[in-house]
Amino acid sequence: MGNWYNDTGSPLSSTQWLMAHHLAKLPERTKFAQRLAERRPHVLVDLGCGPGIWMELLNTHMPTSCRFIGLDADGNALSEARQRSSEWEREVEFQQLDIGRNAEEIPSADMYLAFNIFPYLDDIASFISVLKAKLNPGGCIVIRQYDGSMLRIGPMEPAIRIEMDLSLQAAVLNSEQFRHYDLDRVFSAIYAAPNTNVEVGFDTVTRVTPYPTEFLPYLRNTVGWSRQHISEKAGKLLDKWTHLHLDAAQPAPSYFSGTDLVAILS
Repeated sequence: MGNWYNDTGSPLSSTQWLMAHHLAKLPERTKFAQRLAERRPHVLVDLGCGPGIWMELLNTHMPTSCRFIGLDADGNALSEARQRSSEWEREVEFQQLDIGRNAEEIPSADMYLAFNIFPYLDDIASFISVLKAKLNPGGCIVIRQYDGSMLRIGPMEPAIRIEMDLSLQAAVLNSEQFRHYDLDRVFSAIYAAPNTNVEVGFDTVTRVTPYPTEFLPYLRNTVGWSRQHISEKAGKLLDKWTHLHLDAAQPAPSYFSGTDLVAILS
């Protein structure tokens, strides 16, 4: 898949990418959704909801009395989200809003979802402060943030891994579109913002061959996105790994590991 961008030009935000990512990690995400449902919010706001994939999962676990509000700058993604929510038995609303530029227009809520949105924002601590001011009593801000350095495929010789990692970092580290390596900045901003209570942990997803059918598209997308950015030398090394571990008639054993920062602020 080469379509990484949504209609506003945000990378790694197309519906195809998000859905493949979601299905690949659905068991872990379902457990997380169940954990959030235990808080029984009355109003949930998904910041940067995209096509409503997380909201669809939460719809099966949250009380129907909880009102859902999805915010996104991409009008086409919101149209998909509206279609996805057409048969939900709850009150649902979608608003086209650039949350980075118009944070003051974000509605009040009992629960804010901030899932992988911070790489597109410059001042995270100030943004969190705005959310805290709008948060209803007893509510919380839920953060999930991936980091490119926490994604790993293998097995791979150390020299080859270093070559590919350094090549990818050189290509995207100074990107003006988003930050691929942002976990430390997000972690620091969480503690810089005014919070009464902070719960921080890490959610790790691991897969080992033979891979589930629903996981392979995400793995191939991740490899393909990396291949698009790295140098010719690193690309040939990745091609060799892909042929041996994914494309061969009898693929050699391999693994995937990825870790997200997870925080709940209340």
